[in-house]
Amino acid sequence: MTALGYIPTRRQLLAHGTYVDELLYGGAAGGGKSEWVRSENIRFLLSIPGARAVIFRRSFPDLRRAMIPALLERIPRHLARYNKSDHTWTFANGSVLELAYLQSDTDVANYQGAEYQLCSFDELTQFTA
Repeated sequence: MTALGYIPTRRQLLAHGTYVDELLYGGAAGGGKSEWVRSENIRFLLSIPGARAVIFRRSFPDLRRAMIPALLERIPRHLARYNKSDHTWTFANGSVLELAYLQSDTDVANYQGAEYQLCSFDELTQFTA
């Protein structure tokens, strides 16, 4: 990941190397959790051609303020193309990163039946059970 301008902290490195079905990465504000989520999704999608991943935030404004600009800065155009109408990056190897939001409990139905190999929640404490 250092080739993409990301040098993980020791804690982020530990999380990148942890292989489990579910991983909760917590800590104080500014501790690198969102950066880890972005980087882990990029790493995953570059390593598995044709994979699909999604990063959820609570609202679209949250995505627009924090996630989209950071990903646009991080992912070079030769690696993936961004489609701003559906908020996806399609990587050269066929993998796709989708950004999504779950503002209300009914929004969950929008993703039933969708197939993702990696689902990430940024700011998980903002979601309902």
